[in-house]
Amino acid sequence: MQIVKNIYQLAGESFGTTSNMYAIKGNDTVVLIEGGGSDDLEVAKETMKYWGLSDLPITHVFLTHSHADHSGNAHIYKELGAKIVALSGDAEAIENGDDRVIDYGPFHKQRFVPCPVDIKPKDGDNINAAGIEIKVIHVPGHTSGSNFFKYVTEDGRVVLFTGDIVGVGYKGDFRLARFWWSGGSDYDRKIFFESLKRIKDLEADILLPSHGEKILRNGWKILKSLYLRALLDWRGPHPVDRYKYD
Repeated sequence: MQIVKNIYQLAGESFGTTSNMYAIKGNDTVVLIEGGGSDDLEVAKETMKYWGLSDLPITHVFLTHSHADHSGNAHIYKELGAKIVALSGDAEAIENGDDRVIDYGPFHKQRFVPCPVDIKPKDGDNINAAGIEIKVIHVPGHTSGSNFFKYVTEDGRVVLFTGDIVGVGYKGDFRLARFWWSGGSDYDRKIFFESLKRIKDLEADILLPSHGEKILRNGWKILKSLYLRALLDWRGPHPVDRYKYD
């Protein structure tokens, strides 16, 4: 599905698969955000074909973190000529195929194939991927190398691809921020909390997470809400429970 001009969702829960994958169309090229897992690959191919993207070369695959449901197909895209992008901590896991890539969910069925990572950016780096400008924002905690990828649309809207750092759920009519899986071997709540404190004031119009619902306006509100939830839920019992829903 097309989300806004030049940004497409290729796979994910809306398609009956595990992880949200996205494509950004440039000048006769495409970059992917997330490589997805085994059940995402064919759906992503079909979606790209539907939107007329399948004949364009995929120049880069940006991975928000190392977990196999996001990086499991990286080796396939690399064989097709794409450059793989991941921050150094998670890049090492992807290259080694160690326990940091393990997907404990019920949907992952493929053996993880280690894959060399071509670009290992640092926090604040700007990457020009065949004319598409993407900024890296390091947000460790979910994994040591988790990050946001920032892209600004032609009309000036700030898009953050947020990986597994930001999620959304509901309690009644209220839309609330939520956290995703915390079982990874390098998950660190203390570091995660500091990351949430740092990103709570980021400018953001659109949030595109790697699981669950997309946020198409006022994404900055969700970032603030996520930090608030961490304050309430991670620092012991609190008499106000209206923010809890799972």
